[in-house]
Amino acid sequence: MHIFLWTELGNSLISSGYENIIHVINSTISIALRAEHEDPHMHKLVSCFQVHKHSFTCKKARKTCRFDYPRQTCLKTRLCNDPDVIIHQRGRFYDTRRISNDVWVNAYNPVILQHWRANMDIQLVGNAESCALYVCK
Repeated sequence: MHIFLWTELGNSLISSGYENIIHVINSTISIALRAEHEDPHMHKLVSCFQVHKHSFTCKKARKTCRFDYPRQTCLKTRLCNDPDVIIHQRGRFYDTRRISNDVWVNAYNPVILQHWRANMDIQLVGNAESCALYVCK
């Protein structure tokens, strides 16, 4: 199932400034296999549903994983201003803080994961072009 959720943040987020956008990303999206404050139940959900495992679809006509796993580590969440990088990242205009333990974890929202109990690839989409890239990937 592919779902687009439009929140009240909408267009005001993009004009709200760099630090506010980073805060929204960090408070909405997680790629942590296990955060220090999380309970064992959340760790089990993330391990079961959000950790990428290569399958035959990963390398269709490619030598590397088409989902770009393992992902690169990143010291802190940062916005990407280079259009070529954004296109390469399939519309994702940011890199989320990711430590070495998290290079195989797919982006998720902890609250949604607790209720959904299935894989998700949650992404904040910043504009119409990013939305189109995400849909067409």
